[in-house]
Amino acid sequence: MERVTYRADGINILDNFSFHIARGEILGLQPLDNDGLDALMDIIQNNPPLYFGFVYYMENCVNTWRGIHRTKNRVTVIGSESSLVKGMDVVTNIFVLRPGFRQEMIHRSLLSRQLKPFLEDIGVSIDPATPVDHLSAFERMVVEILRAVVAGHHLIILREIGSVVSENDLEQLHGIMRHYAARGFSFLYISPHYEEIRQVCTRMVLMQGAAIQMSRSGRDIRQGISVMYYREYYDHVTRRIRRREWMDRRKALLEAKNISGEYLDHFRFSLYQGECLIIQNLDMAIHQELTAILSGDDTKKRPELVLGGRQIRGFGSREVAYVREDPARTMIFEDMSALENICIALDGRVPSVWRRQGVQRAVREEYARLFGDDLIDREVGALTQAERIRLVYARIMFQHPQVVFLEQPYKNADVKLRFQIYSLQEMLLNRGLSIVILAVNIADGLTLADRLVRVGLNNGRIETREYLRRDFASLPINIPWVDVFSDIRKDQAAEARG
Repeated sequence: MERVTYRADGINILDNFSFHIARGEILGLQPLDNDGLDALMDIIQNNPPLYFGFVYYMENCVNTWRGIHRTKNRVTVIGSESSLVKGMDVVTNIFVLRPGFRQEMIHRSLLSRQLKPFLEDIGVSIDPATPVDHLSAFERMVVEILRAVVAGHHLIILREIGSVVSENDLEQLHGIMRHYAARGFSFLYISPHYEEIRQVCTRMVLMQGAAIQMSRSGRDIRQGISVMYYREYYDHVTRRIRRREWMDRRKALLEAKNISGEYLDHFRFSLYQGECLIIQNLDMAIHQELTAILSGDDTKKRPELVLGGRQIRGFGSREVAYVREDPARTMIFEDMSALENICIALDGRVPSVWRRQGVQRAVREEYARLFGDDLIDREVGALTQAERIRLVYARIMFQHPQVVFLEQPYKNADVKLRFQIYSLQEMLLNRGLSIVILAVNIADGLTLADRLVRVGLNNGRIETREYLRRDFASLPINIPWVDVFSDIRKDQAAEARG
């Protein structure tokens, strides 16, 4: 992309933007905010009309402000959500549904034999007849990469895939990327975490305010250059980790028992007063099963929840709250005002109570004291993603639960939004609430956590391993913020030596 200016509704989304990826390169892109990121993806893939500039793909000019015959570029984007056609098997998605497939008769056995060397080449075993609905997140991404390779898409974009695959699967995906990069395929690897980028990328760029702010390669990536661009966040988090006191674990606040399903077998966990516990599921299937049970979506499998020594009705009780993944979309009532979205959590959701003017006035005053803005008097349709998330957390605060479950809270959040989510969770803890984070990717949750439970499958059986905060430095170094815990441990050891 050379000096590209792209406009929408009379506003410059990208202004004099230049950007390049070399053949066989794995380029990391860390967006410090999401400004212009969707426009960048659209230009790379679809060649929309430009206000100025030039776009080249495979050394050919495919788009220019002067206007040419535009077609879509042979580019694949792989994200946290599947782009495969559900109801079809693996071999159909890879071969039959690709552009340019012109065979009238589909010989599945022949296509399966053609797929076999591709799978053997990358050391992955997937049955070609498997419906894609039954694939794990890792297998789904392998199939999407193979579909791109077979179709001759020499640029493959991976957008925040770390939010849905475990560290082990991510490491294997990185190996597949290196394999195809050596064969001339290029990868654009988009992630908000430099820890993830530095594992596989030979060069990285930082994007902020719809512009490339920095480009670095080699050792500069490993030194964590992103710290330079969110120093306030980094310093705040580091101070909190250092001053956080140890939890009193003499008596559990919440006991969750008899959590069973296809994968889980009488899984249980405890939560202590004021604690932040992360339950990291190392397999997406386990994560989906656990969240379905704990959220109440799976009505046939009810866990036994004991709060303060007495059994409760899960999320039918006001003492326990559940924040779903992507709450800005899944937990906002669009036909209500911002104020009503908060008040609905009050007094058992009884309209005759929360619609009283005195109650709403008290909520408005408390919200202004907490957040210092007038969001509460606006319609929810006019709110930004960050404001909608703040609205959801405000509802939880006014509900006054004892325990809050948070499902993948940092997924698809840029640095600015991650800092806000972190601050909101910190506010919950400071109010004495206890938090359970349910996640595949720990993301920034480790900086708040007092304890981590990692849940995985080993030969078809569930295995769990627990880490206390003092053990976090021993976690894999590619997990975000582990290096901070390692530095703190080194400092403490130096102080002990005197």
